[in-house]
Amino acid sequence: MEKRTVRAVRRVGAIDRTYNVRVADNHNYFAAGVLVHNCDDPNNVKDQSDARLDEATNFFTRVLPTRFNDPVTGRLIVIQQRTHEKDISGYILSNLSSDYVKLILPMEFETKRRCVTVPLRYTNGKPWRDPRKEVGELLHPAQMPKAQLQELKRTIGSSYAIAGQLQQRPAPEEGGMIKKKWWKIWPHEKPPALQYTILSIDTAMSEREDAAYSAATTWGVFNETETPNEYGAGEGDGGFPVVIPNVILLSTWREQCAYPELRRRVQRMAIDYLDDGPSQRPVNKRRSPDIILVEAKANGISLIQDLRRGGVPAIGFNPDKLGDKKQRVRLITPLIESGRVWLPGKGPDYKVPRPFADDFREQCGMFPNAASRDLVDTMTQALWRLQSSGFVWGTGDPGPEEPEDMVYREAFY
Repeated sequence: MEKRTVRAVRRVGAIDRTYNVRVADNHNYFAAGVLVHNCDDPNNVKDQSDARLDEATNFFTRVLPTRFNDPVTGRLIVIQQRTHEKDISGYILSNLSSDYVKLILPMEFETKRRCVTVPLRYTNGKPWRDPRKEVGELLHPAQMPKAQLQELKRTIGSSYAIAGQLQQRPAPEEGGMIKKKWWKIWPHEKPPALQYTILSIDTAMSEREDAAYSAATTWGVFNETETPNEYGAGEGDGGFPVVIPNVILLSTWREQCAYPELRRRVQRMAIDYLDDGPSQRPVNKRRSPDIILVEAKANGISLIQDLRRGGVPAIGFNPDKLGDKKQRVRLITPLIESGRVWLPGKGPDYKVPRPFADDFREQCGMFPNAASRDLVDTMTQALWRLQSSGFVWGTGDPGPEEPEDMVYREAFY
């Protein structure tokens, strides 16, 4: 068997076919007479760690641009299944969107994601649009009929893989580990009267552009009366109405900031959980959280010590004892699935969350393939603390008796 080393590739004569040039760890081919560097699935589907994602992004931004034969006329085409919000397609959509033509064609049509590209020869100067109109309409029913598509989904199995390979999204539209339909929407302008509030904080040390964010969410515990069902049976004995504790999201905060500014922000939120800096609303001490929970890792330990020295009763939370991020989410999803966790609704019909709550829900729905997981981290530690302390519990779990002298607090968004 003869072995030869390819040292150069050049065009000789007319080429009217596509030829693949197989070189170890390198993929190139001639297409219509053009030598093309293959950027097909640039992310490793089997490894979605932050290190691998960053490695792929570094290659895409620092190495691949030098591979053009002609940097003036050269074009880069990226073809990939979506694997993560931080994959190469996600990087392009977030940072280089205006430089690329985006062709996004889900197997089953999604109205909100209708693809619009550029004018073509046959579009009379108008941008091309995905012609489908009905939600769920197939991309090419002659090639992939409904029955074959359902069989393919069963073969793939994973809802994340189906979303990435067929729908060109890094997570299912309905949510992955945390389904969007699990959240309940509070149908009133004002929040309910609260028994207890908790401010949950996840910290990051650096304010560099590529650093992680510090984040915080505030949650309030309130009681909801559950009435008996049509057979006269509720969760309580004898079919009588029972009072069930629930949790509602009150605020979110997320920012890249250095430690001194982080400490000042948290000190302000310890007095008023809505006083996160940018707004000019008056400070209201009735919005003071009952407990401040801080992830006790890295600079979170220093923050806890500084807050305590300043008279702020901060409590540390060690997430490692509960497992990795996925395991911590699994521990609190039964509470969300049971309909005990609410998001503030947006008027006038209050059927959708307020903007800040909708952004929070989107990050939860993308987990664990979201670019950022900081808000999810604050939620898991807050809900776990409330569950383990007996303030809330899921459907069917026994709960403690409510004290007769329970004082209800006024709540705000």
